[in-house]
Amino acid sequence: MWERSDAYVTKYFIPLQKYEFAVKHLNQTAPRLLVADAACGLGYGTDMIVRAGHPAIGMDVSLEALNYAENKGYRGGHVLTDISRQTFDGFDALVSIETLEHLLDPFVWLKNLRMQWLVISTTVWDGSTAHDEWHKHNFTKDQFRAMLTPKFEILDELHHSDRTSAGLEEYLTLFARNTTNRSSKPA
Repeated sequence: MWERSDAYVTKYFIPLQKYEFAVKHLNQTAPRLLVADAACGLGYGTDMIVRAGHPAIGMDVSLEALNYAENKGYRGGHVLTDISRQTFDGFDALVSIETLEHLLDPFVWLKNLRMQWLVISTTVWDGSTAHDEWHKHNFTKDQFRAMLTPKFEILDELHHSDRTSAGLEEYLTLFARNTTNRSSKPA
């Protein structure tokens, strides 16, 4: 049943809640946005975005994950790439679910983003627990918001938690508009 940690898909599973939040805001923004799904994993989020009427390209560094998406018949394009080197210029929107904490330099990555709309989430660190071995960075809610606000105006937030074997994990997903460096493509 579990091929990867993000393969378990139910209505209540946390990544799906984040993608539902993303789709809701993409739909409210415009009827058809070109969307990049950065670090798309197994591709079900990219599929949700396409089913909502937005052309989308899922991008991931894992060939195994992209092959899974293709084999499941998930919609959208699937591109093998290191998203840390992408600016997403030419895309209207970027969806990035639990990616930021895995990047070597998330500050530079955020600074270089060029699309108009952003839906981004991270696991929230409360400062009391040890750092996760998979995360290169851990952010409090305030640190996460502060990382975005030099360039993005935060328009909505989704707070959520999930009980795991490690305890209660908190997440914060933000919907934001780029206020500085617009994409070369009109919104």
